[in-house]
Amino acid sequence: MILDIDGEEMEVRLTLDAKGRLRSVQTERWGNATDEKAFALIPFGGDIEEERQFGNMTIPTKMTVGWWYGTERYSPFFRATIQNTEFK
Repeated sequence: MILDIDGEEMEVRLTLDAKGRLRSVQTERWGNATDEKAFALIPFGGDIEEERQFGNMTIPTKMTVGWWYGTERYSPFFRATIQNTEFK
């Protein structure tokens, strides 16, 4: 899918399993996670390991995210587990 973010089009790739559950998200993100610490668009994304239903909403509840997603350089720097949520 293509998203327009502040006038710039960004491709976002979602991977779903056979039951339609989100399994991964991949895009490019502006950052300086390069060897030279120079800013550039860098592959970015992560894996969704679990999802849970809260009321009538189902959301990802366990994920890992990092720079260079989809490459040999990928090393997640963010891990999250959502245990509870409240929608208003």
